[in-house]
Amino acid sequence: MSRQSTADVRPRARRTVRTRNGRFSRRLDLRIGVILLLAGAVTVGLAVYGMTLGAVEVPFTEIPATLIGQGSGQYDLVVLELRLPRVAVAVLAGIALGVSGALFQSFARNPLVSPDIIGVNTGASLVAVALLTIYSSHVAFLPLGAFAGAIAAAAVVYLNARSGHVSPYRLVLIGIGVDVFCRAGVSYLLVQGESMRAQAAVRWMVGSLDQATPTSMWFLTTVVVFLVPAAMLLRRPMEAMTLGEDTAKALGADPKRMRMATLAVGVMLAASVVAICGPISFVAFIAPHMARRLANAPGTAILPVAGAVGALLVLVSDLLVQHVIPASLPLGVITPLLGGPYFLYLLRRVGRQEAG
Repeated sequence: MSRQSTADVRPRARRTVRTRNGRFSRRLDLRIGVILLLAGAVTVGLAVYGMTLGAVEVPFTEIPATLIGQGSGQYDLVVLELRLPRVAVAVLAGIALGVSGALFQSFARNPLVSPDIIGVNTGASLVAVALLTIYSSHVAFLPLGAFAGAIAAAAVVYLNARSGHVSPYRLVLIGIGVDVFCRAGVSYLLVQGESMRAQAAVRWMVGSLDQATPTSMWFLTTVVVFLVPAAMLLRRPMEAMTLGEDTAKALGADPKRMRMATLAVGVMLAASVVAICGPISFVAFIAPHMARRLANAPGTAILPVAGAVGALLVLVSDLLVQHVIPASLPLGVITPLLGGPYFLYLLRRVGRQEAG
Protein backbone atom coordinates (compact mmCIF):
# COMPACT_ATOMS: atom_id res chain seq x y z
CA MET A 1 0.00 0.00 0.00
CA SER A 2 1.56 3.28 -1.03
CA ARG A 3 1.54 6.29 1.24
CA GLN A 4 -0.27 8.48 -1.19
CA SER A 5 -2.84 5.87 -2.11
CA THR A 6 -3.84 5.44 1.52
CA ALA A 7 -4.78 9.09 1.68
CA ASP A 8 -6.72 8.62 -1.56
CA VAL A 9 -6.37 12.24 -2.60
CA ARG A 10 -6.58 13.43 -6.18
CA PRO A 11 -5.76 17.15 -6.15
CA ARG A 12 -7.62 19.15 -8.77
CA ALA A 13 -7.50 22.77 -9.79
CA ARG A 14 -8.39 24.74 -6.68
CA ARG A 15 -10.88 27.59 -6.62
CA THR A 16 -9.40 30.39 -4.57
CA VAL A 17 -10.24 33.93 -3.62
CA ARG A 18 -7.67 36.65 -2.93
CA THR A 19 -8.02 38.59 0.32
CA ARG A 20 -6.15 41.77 1.17
CA ASN A 21 -5.32 43.27 4.55
CA GLY A 22 -3.35 46.45 4.11
CA ARG A 23 -0.15 45.65 2.27
CA PHE A 24 -0.60 41.89 2.65
CA SER A 25 -2.68 39.58 0.50
CA ARG A 26 -3.18 35.84 0.28
CA ARG A 27 -5.33 33.29 -1.49
CA LEU A 28 -7.97 31.33 0.39
CA ASP A 29 -9.18 27.96 -0.85
CA LEU A 30 -12.95 28.24 -1.32
CA ARG A 31 -13.61 24.55 -0.75
CA ILE A 32 -11.71 24.52 2.53
CA GLY A 33 -13.42 27.75 3.57
CA VAL A 34 -16.88 26.30 2.93
CA ILE A 35 -16.00 23.11 4.82
CA LEU A 36 -14.77 25.11 7.82
CA LEU A 37 -17.92 27.26 7.86
CA LEU A 38 -20.19 24.22 7.71
CA ALA A 39 -18.18 22.31 10.31
CA GLY A 40 -18.18 25.35 12.59
CA ALA A 41 -21.94 25.76 12.29
CA VAL A 42 -22.59 22.07 12.97
CA THR A 43 -20.20 22.10 15.94
CA VAL A 44 -21.82 25.15 17.50
CA GLY A 45 -25.28 23.69 16.96
CA LEU A 46 -24.35 20.37 18.54
CA ALA A 47 -22.57 22.09 21.40
CA VAL A 48 -25.61 24.22 22.25
CA TYR A 49 -27.92 21.23 21.89
CA GLY A 50 -25.65 19.12 24.10
CA MET A 51 -25.86 21.71 26.87
CA THR A 52 -29.66 21.39 26.92
CA LEU A 53 -29.48 17.68 27.73
CA GLY A 54 -29.11 16.07 31.12
CA ALA A 55 -30.91 15.47 34.39
CA VAL A 56 -31.85 19.15 34.40
CA GLU A 57 -33.32 20.04 31.02
CA VAL A 58 -32.43 23.54 29.87
CA PRO A 59 -34.48 25.27 27.15
CA PHE A 60 -32.52 25.75 23.93
CA THR A 61 -33.04 29.50 23.96
CA GLU A 62 -31.67 29.76 27.49
CA ILE A 63 -28.22 28.50 26.48
CA PRO A 64 -27.09 31.53 24.39
CA ALA A 65 -28.70 33.94 26.86
CA THR A 66 -26.92 32.29 29.81
CA LEU A 67 -23.58 32.27 28.00
CA ILE A 68 -23.70 36.04 27.42
CA GLY A 69 -24.92 36.76 30.95
CA GLN A 70 -28.51 37.65 30.08
CA GLY A 71 -30.28 34.45 31.10
CA SER A 72 -32.83 33.98 33.85
CA GLY A 73 -30.09 32.96 36.30
CA GLN A 74 -31.62 29.64 37.34
CA TYR A 75 -29.45 27.68 34.91
CA ASP A 76 -26.13 29.46 35.48
CA LEU A 77 -24.62 26.71 37.62
CA VAL A 78 -25.70 23.88 35.34
CA VAL A 79 -24.66 25.57 32.10
CA LEU A 80 -21.57 27.56 33.05
CA GLU A 81 -19.98 25.30 35.65
CA LEU A 82 -21.00 21.80 34.56
CA ARG A 83 -21.94 21.56 30.88
CA LEU A 84 -20.00 24.36 29.19
CA PRO A 85 -16.58 23.12 30.39
CA ARG A 86 -17.26 19.59 29.16
CA VAL A 87 -18.52 20.69 25.74
CA ALA A 88 -15.69 23.21 25.34
CA VAL A 89 -13.04 20.65 26.36
CA ALA A 90 -14.48 18.19 23.83
CA VAL A 91 -14.24 20.73 21.00
CA LEU A 92 -10.80 22.03 22.00
CA ALA A 93 -9.39 18.53 22.51
CA GLY A 94 -10.67 17.49 19.08
CA ILE A 95 -9.09 20.52 17.42
CA ALA A 96 -5.75 19.89 19.13
CA LEU A 97 -5.71 16.18 18.28
CA GLY A 98 -6.75 16.72 14.66
CA VAL A 99 -4.07 19.35 14.03
CA SER A 100 -1.46 17.31 15.89
CA GLY A 101 -2.20 14.22 13.82
CA ALA A 102 -2.02 16.21 10.57
CA LEU A 103 1.34 17.68 11.62
CA PHE A 104 2.80 14.27 12.39
CA GLN A 105 1.56 12.73 9.15
CA SER A 106 2.84 15.65 7.09
CA PHE A 107 6.20 15.58 8.85
CA ALA A 108 6.66 11.84 8.41
CA ARG A 109 5.05 11.87 4.95
CA ASN A 110 3.18 8.79 6.12
CA PRO A 111 -0.60 8.71 6.70
CA LEU A 112 -0.23 5.86 9.20
CA VAL A 113 1.63 7.98 11.77
CA SER A 114 0.02 9.69 14.74
CA PRO A 115 0.97 10.66 18.32
CA ASP A 116 -0.74 7.45 19.47
CA ILE A 117 1.94 5.18 18.03
CA ILE A 118 5.21 7.01 18.78
CA GLY A 119 5.08 7.00 22.56
CA VAL A 120 3.36 10.29 23.39
CA ASN A 121 0.21 8.72 24.82
CA THR A 122 1.91 5.81 26.52
CA GLY A 123 4.56 8.09 28.03
CA ALA A 124 1.75 10.06 29.66
CA SER A 125 0.02 6.83 30.68
CA LEU A 126 3.14 5.49 32.36
CA VAL A 127 3.39 8.46 34.72
CA ALA A 128 -0.38 8.70 35.24
CA VAL A 129 -0.73 5.00 36.10
CA ALA A 130 2.19 5.26 38.50
CA LEU A 131 0.42 8.12 40.29
CA LEU A 132 -2.90 6.28 40.35
CA THR A 133 -1.56 2.93 41.57
CA ILE A 134 1.76 3.24 43.40
CA TYR A 135 1.96 6.91 44.39
CA SER A 136 -1.73 7.59 44.96
CA SER A 137 -0.97 10.20 47.64
CA HIS A 138 0.27 12.45 44.82
CA VAL A 139 -2.70 11.91 42.49
CA ALA A 140 -3.42 15.66 42.53
CA PHE A 141 -0.41 16.05 40.25
CA LEU A 142 -1.85 13.65 37.66
CA PRO A 143 -2.45 16.21 34.85
CA LEU A 144 1.00 17.71 35.32
CA GLY A 145 2.59 14.26 35.53
CA ALA A 146 0.80 13.02 32.41
CA PHE A 147 1.89 16.12 30.50
CA ALA A 148 5.49 15.68 31.67
CA GLY A 149 5.43 11.98 30.75
CA ALA A 150 4.23 12.73 27.22
CA ILE A 151 6.91 15.40 26.73
CA ALA A 152 9.61 13.12 28.16
CA ALA A 153 8.67 10.26 25.86
CA ALA A 154 8.71 12.57 22.84
CA ALA A 155 12.10 13.94 23.91
CA VAL A 156 13.53 10.41 24.14
CA VAL A 157 12.21 9.63 20.66
CA TYR A 158 13.62 12.85 19.22
CA LEU A 159 17.06 12.51 20.80
CA ASN A 160 17.44 8.93 19.62
CA ALA A 161 16.10 9.65 16.15
CA ARG A 162 18.54 12.53 15.63
CA SER A 163 21.42 11.45 13.42
CA GLY A 164 22.67 14.58 11.71
CA HIS A 165 18.99 15.36 11.14
CA VAL A 166 15.73 13.89 12.33
CA SER A 167 14.75 11.18 9.86
CA PRO A 168 10.97 10.59 9.75
CA TYR A 169 11.63 6.87 9.20
CA ARG A 170 13.89 6.63 12.26
CA LEU A 171 11.46 8.72 14.27
CA VAL A 172 8.61 6.28 13.64
CA LEU A 173 10.70 3.17 14.39
CA ILE A 174 12.16 4.59 17.59
CA GLY A 175 8.73 5.92 18.58
CA ILE A 176 7.26 2.44 18.27
CA GLY A 177 10.09 1.11 20.46
CA VAL A 178 9.45 3.75 23.13
CA ASP A 179 5.73 3.02 22.94
CA VAL A 180 6.35 -0.70 23.56
CA PHE A 181 8.67 0.07 26.48
CA CYS A 182 6.11 2.39 28.11
CA ARG A 183 3.34 -0.16 27.59
CA ALA A 184 5.43 -2.76 29.40
CA GLY A 185 5.88 -0.32 32.29
CA VAL A 186 2.14 0.36 32.41
CA SER A 187 1.36 -3.36 32.47
CA TYR A 188 3.78 -3.89 35.36
CA LEU A 189 2.24 -1.05 37.39
CA LEU A 190 -1.28 -2.35 36.79
CA VAL A 191 -0.30 -5.83 37.99
CA GLN A 192 1.43 -4.45 41.09
CA GLY A 193 -1.30 -1.97 42.05
CA GLU A 194 -4.40 -2.69 44.11
CA SER A 195 -7.42 -3.79 42.14
CA MET A 196 -9.51 -0.64 42.74
CA ARG A 197 -6.63 1.67 41.89
CA ALA A 198 -5.76 -0.42 38.84
CA GLN A 199 -9.38 -0.17 37.66
CA ALA A 200 -9.28 3.63 37.99
CA ALA A 201 -6.01 3.67 36.06
CA VAL A 202 -7.45 1.55 33.25
CA ARG A 203 -10.43 3.87 32.95
CA TRP A 204 -8.11 6.89 32.77
CA MET A 205 -6.07 5.19 30.04
CA VAL A 206 -9.16 4.85 27.85
CA GLY A 207 -9.76 8.60 27.93
CA SER A 208 -12.83 10.55 29.05
CA LEU A 209 -14.14 14.04 29.74
CA ASP A 210 -15.44 13.25 33.21
CA GLN A 211 -12.83 15.50 34.81
CA ALA A 212 -13.51 18.53 32.61
CA THR A 213 -13.56 21.71 34.70
CA PRO A 214 -13.45 25.45 34.00
CA THR A 215 -9.71 25.32 34.76
CA SER A 216 -9.07 22.58 32.20
CA MET A 217 -11.25 24.43 29.70
CA TRP A 218 -9.16 27.59 30.00
CA PHE A 219 -5.94 25.59 29.87
CA LEU A 220 -6.90 23.94 26.58
CA THR A 221 -8.20 27.26 25.26
CA THR A 222 -4.77 28.79 25.85
CA VAL A 223 -3.04 25.84 24.20
CA VAL A 224 -5.25 25.95 21.10
CA VAL A 225 -5.12 29.75 20.78
CA PHE A 226 -1.31 29.76 20.75
CA LEU A 227 -0.31 26.45 19.17
CA VAL A 228 -2.86 26.08 16.36
CA PRO A 229 -1.82 29.41 14.76
CA ALA A 230 1.81 28.28 15.23
CA ALA A 231 0.96 25.11 13.30
CA MET A 232 -0.58 27.21 10.52
CA LEU A 233 2.60 29.28 10.29
CA LEU A 234 4.55 26.06 9.71
CA ARG A 235 2.49 25.09 6.66
CA ARG A 236 4.57 26.71 3.91
CA PRO A 237 8.00 25.77 5.34
CA MET A 238 6.75 22.18 5.70
CA GLU A 239 5.60 22.16 2.09
CA ALA A 240 9.06 23.41 1.08
CA MET A 241 10.59 20.53 3.06
CA THR A 242 8.80 18.00 0.86
CA LEU A 243 10.84 19.25 -2.11
CA GLY A 244 14.12 18.26 -0.46
CA GLU A 245 16.51 19.96 1.94
CA ASP A 246 18.48 21.85 -0.72
CA THR A 247 15.32 23.27 -2.27
CA ALA A 248 13.93 24.13 1.17
CA LYS A 249 17.09 26.04 2.04
CA ALA A 250 16.94 27.87 -1.27
CA LEU A 251 13.39 28.91 -0.41
CA GLY A 252 14.53 30.26 2.95
CA ALA A 253 13.52 27.40 5.25
CA ASP A 254 15.86 25.95 7.85
CA PRO A 255 15.21 22.16 7.76
CA LYS A 256 16.60 21.43 11.22
CA ARG A 257 14.62 24.17 12.93
CA MET A 258 11.49 23.32 10.99
CA ARG A 259 11.64 19.67 12.08
CA MET A 260 12.11 20.68 15.71
CA ALA A 261 9.31 23.25 15.54
CA THR A 262 6.90 20.83 13.86
CA LEU A 263 7.54 18.09 16.39
CA ALA A 264 7.37 20.52 19.31
CA VAL A 265 3.98 21.93 18.26
CA GLY A 266 2.54 18.49 17.45
CA VAL A 267 3.73 16.97 20.72
CA MET A 268 2.57 19.90 22.84
CA LEU A 269 -0.93 19.75 21.33
CA ALA A 270 -1.25 16.01 21.92
CA ALA A 271 0.34 16.13 25.39
CA SER A 272 -2.02 18.89 26.53
CA VAL A 273 -5.06 16.82 25.60
CA VAL A 274 -3.70 13.69 27.28
CA ALA A 275 -3.00 15.66 30.45
CA ILE A 276 -6.65 16.75 30.68
CA CYS A 277 -8.64 13.91 29.10
CA GLY A 278 -6.35 10.91 29.09
CA PRO A 279 -5.17 9.23 25.85
CA ILE A 280 -8.25 9.53 23.60
CA SER A 281 -7.34 7.12 20.84
CA PHE A 282 -7.82 7.22 17.09
CA VAL A 283 -8.82 10.91 16.76
CA ALA A 284 -5.35 12.18 15.85
CA PHE A 285 -5.01 9.28 13.42
CA ILE A 286 -8.34 9.35 11.57
CA ALA A 287 -9.17 13.09 11.56
CA PRO A 288 -6.47 13.94 8.94
CA HIS A 289 -7.72 11.09 6.71
CA MET A 290 -11.26 12.42 6.84
CA ALA A 291 -9.97 15.94 6.24
CA ARG A 292 -8.09 14.87 3.10
CA ARG A 293 -11.23 13.31 1.69
CA LEU A 294 -13.37 16.34 2.47
CA ALA A 295 -10.89 18.97 1.30
CA ASN A 296 -9.47 16.87 -1.57
CA ALA A 297 -6.08 18.34 -0.73
CA PRO A 298 -2.76 16.80 0.29
CA GLY A 299 -0.08 17.86 2.75
CA THR A 300 -0.44 20.69 5.22
CA ALA A 301 -3.41 22.29 3.44
CA ILE A 302 -5.73 20.10 5.49
CA LEU A 303 -4.53 21.31 8.92
CA PRO A 304 -7.59 23.51 9.68
CA VAL A 305 -9.99 20.91 8.30
CA ALA A 306 -8.35 18.20 10.41
CA GLY A 307 -8.93 20.33 13.49
CA ALA A 308 -12.58 20.84 12.57
CA VAL A 309 -13.11 17.12 11.93
CA GLY A 310 -11.40 16.26 15.22
CA ALA A 311 -13.67 18.65 17.11
CA LEU A 312 -16.80 17.11 15.61
CA LEU A 313 -15.56 13.56 16.21
CA VAL A 314 -14.84 14.12 19.90
CA LEU A 315 -18.00 16.17 20.50
CA VAL A 316 -20.31 13.62 18.83
CA SER A 317 -18.58 10.78 20.69
CA ASP A 318 -19.08 12.49 24.04
CA LEU A 319 -22.76 13.22 23.33
CA LEU A 320 -23.26 9.56 22.47
CA VAL A 321 -21.52 8.48 25.68
CA GLN A 322 -23.61 10.78 27.85
CA HIS A 323 -27.08 10.60 26.30
CA VAL A 324 -27.44 7.69 23.86
CA ILE A 325 -25.45 4.65 25.00
CA PRO A 326 -27.07 3.13 28.10
CA ALA A 327 -23.84 1.74 29.53
CA SER A 328 -21.43 4.10 31.28
CA LEU A 329 -18.52 4.00 28.85
CA PRO A 330 -15.47 6.26 28.65
CA LEU A 331 -15.18 8.52 25.62
CA GLY A 332 -12.13 6.66 24.31
CA VAL A 333 -14.23 3.56 23.67
CA ILE A 334 -16.50 5.41 21.23
CA THR A 335 -13.98 7.31 19.09
CA PRO A 336 -12.51 4.14 17.52
CA LEU A 337 -16.03 2.83 16.91
CA LEU A 338 -16.86 5.98 14.93
CA GLY A 339 -13.56 6.30 13.09
CA GLY A 340 -12.77 2.63 12.57
CA PRO A 341 -15.46 1.88 9.96
CA TYR A 342 -14.36 4.91 7.93
CA PHE A 343 -10.75 3.73 7.95
CA LEU A 344 -11.84 0.24 6.86
CA TYR A 345 -13.78 1.89 4.04
CA LEU A 346 -10.61 3.70 2.95
CA LEU A 347 -8.63 0.47 3.00
CA ARG A 348 -11.26 -1.33 0.91
CA ARG A 349 -11.37 1.55 -1.55
CA VAL A 350 -7.60 1.55 -1.93
CA GLY A 351 -7.63 -2.24 -2.35
CA ARG A 352 -10.17 -2.02 -5.17
CA GLN A 353 -8.17 0.72 -6.89
CA GLU A 354 -4.92 -1.27 -6.69
CA ALA A 355 -6.67 -4.42 -7.91
CA GLY A 356 -8.12 -2.46 -10.84
